[in-house]
Amino acid sequence: MKLIQDLSNSNEIIDYFINSGAQMFIDTNVMVEKLRKIKAFVFDWDGVFNLGNKGISQSSTFSEPDISGINLMRYAFYRVTGHMPAIVIITGEANENSVKLANRENYNLVYQKVVNKVDACIDMMGKLNINAGEVACTFDDFNDASMAKICALRYMIKREANPLFHSFLVNHGWCDYITAFSQPNNPIREICELNMGLLKVYNDTILSRTNFDEQYKTFMRDRITIKPDFYALSRGTFVEVVL
Repeated sequence: MKLIQDLSNSNEIIDYFINSGAQMFIDTNVMVEKLRKIKAFVFDWDGVFNLGNKGISQSSTFSEPDISGINLMRYAFYRVTGHMPAIVIITGEANENSVKLANRENYNLVYQKVVNKVDACIDMMGKLNINAGEVACTFDDFNDASMAKICALRYMIKREANPLFHSFLVNHGWCDYITAFSQPNNPIREICELNMGLLKVYNDTILSRTNFDEQYKTFMRDRITIKPDFYALSRGTFVEVVL
């Protein structure tokens, strides 16, 4: 594996991921400017946290390297902006693992049984009192396109089987980055490391976390106070559910 020599060199970081197979459709400086304004990271579930396989006896799982990446990125943004970015899951199915993860990691919101993802995204923005320019979303398929269309930054999980869909998104300006890696090879971790690298905070964030210093302890105390809220679509509206 080729190593990145300068963890604060945006060009070297971008080149690494592009040489690994990623595609980027936004100017680096514009992406960094948008990143600094992000207050919520929204994730689809199936096909994003996992391969998207489903079955009667097969659960829809997640991977610890991806989750560690989200946690580290969340801390990096906390260090840069002084606020805790929201983590939101929007999925079309009812999924026990998304509930387990949100509770364990102190995510903010989980929306289940969502037919049109943009509806949940707009509802989420209202609940968090933010606008579309402050939202980044990670997705993988056409049922997420309505959400990707309105968000400030759009990351798509690579899937080699749908080149027409990739092209459609890019042609319409609804995608800023297609990952180099697909599941099960931790594309969420890729996105998180990319974002931290572009903000030039990776090195200091890792050192702070490794040292378990006072700023990281403060972050953890703040994070643990967050209790996720769960919503499901019922008769055309999102209703809070106890899970």
